[in-house]
Amino acid sequence: MEFADQAVEWVPTTYPRLPRLLPEQCVDAVVWTTDEMAPHRVPNVLHRPLSPAVREAIAGTDTSAVLITSSENRVVSLVAQELFQSSSLVAVQQGVIAGHVTPEY
Repeated sequence: MEFADQAVEWVPTTYPRLPRLLPEQCVDAVVWTTDEMAPHRVPNVLHRPLSPAVREAIAGTDTSAVLITSSENRVVSLVAQELFQSSSLVAVQQGVIAGHVTPEY
């Protein structure tokens, strides 16, 4: 959404590689959360919040997550259903957003 009006080349990556992509000039831009980016900030790399239009369009949906499992691996699906209760996860998310819970990854 942030780059919708621009010609871009998407670079597949993994989360752990993000801190190295900009300094190694593998990419020109990264969309990343401020708290995760702060320890990896590099001199001469500009940063800014998402544009107001994008922030309005996502309106809090960036606090949601999805777990995807293979339909062929029924065991993983059953374990995930047993362990992850959506009401519990939402309660934790709300605690993080309110500042009562420190997120851990």
